Amino acid sequence: MDPPNSPRQGRCANGRTGSQTGERRYKTVMGVLIGDARQWRRELIGAVLVGVFFGLVGPFGTYLNDTVGVRIAFWVGMMVAGLLIYAPLLRLTLALGARFSQPVWFTAPLAVLVIAAPVGWLSALVVVGLWPRVGPHMRPIDWYGQSVVLGLPLCALALWTRRAFATPAWSASLPLPIPAVPSDAPSFLDRLPPRLGRTLICLQMEDHYVRAYTDRGSALILLPLKAAVEALGGEGRRVHRSWWVARAAVAGVVQDGRNFKLKLINGLEAPVSRGSIAALRQAGWLDPIQTPESNRRRPVESES
Repeated sequence: MDPPNSPRQGRCANGRTGSQTGERRYKTVMGVLIGDARQWRRELIGAVLVGVFFGLVGPFGTYLNDTVGVRIAFWVGMMVAGLLIYAPLLRLTLALGARFSQPVWFTAPLAVLVIAAPVGWLSALVVVGLWPRVGPHMRPIDWYGQSVVLGLPLCALALWTRRAFATPAWSASLPLPIPAVPSDAPSFLDRLPPRLGRTLICLQMEDHYVRAYTDRGSALILLPLKAAVEALGGEGRRVHRSWWVARAAVAGVVQDGRNFKLKLINGLEAPVSRGSIAALRQAGWLDPIQTPESNRRRPVESES
């Protein structure tokens, strides 16, 4: 055990000492649960729009229950309440699945099947309170089934919109080999699933974890991008607040006006922040440059 005044010990609100590692872990978990303002704003707007749509069409027989205005208020309220339940628990489930190398197609439906129980119970309370005549015709399994039927496609839609433009298609083949990041970063590389090997191409920040791309595929790792970059040393650069790129993985550079993107050998294009352009140019990362037109006419060629 560390002594009370050890730098690894922090002072808690109650005057006791506590592990700083545990405090960081707590903050990471809470960050995953809570998310950020942009996420909530995007998801809240989506919940309201879906609620308005459902209020107009009246699914599950609700078009017979009341006026359009009441139906819209009911569905918008249910969508927002469901978001408050689904969003943090779904984020936590996906983060835990990534930590144990479980695919999203497995963890997301499993989360919906579990979270649908409290959502179905809440739906039953509200519906029976508004329209008591509905109660005798519904069984608990019916409420649960409706929650699952709504939750699965809405969850899939949320995941698709979140990643549709963030993750380009994976290239079928790599034009050149790249060296593996040296083993001076075991704290990060040991988190990679064995199937991915240890040859990193890039890291992309996704919420409070990173998506690690290697020459064999990709996986989500529950670790802040800053900590991952510090562990990886000097074999690459953080070219954007959300991207780290291995130097040997750069196949070319695409310039569109004042905007730069690094074209990687797996087909991804990593954006370059304005503040990083000068340092990357000085280090030789931005040579040669391709325009979007030339990039469309001819693929990037690499020396064999």
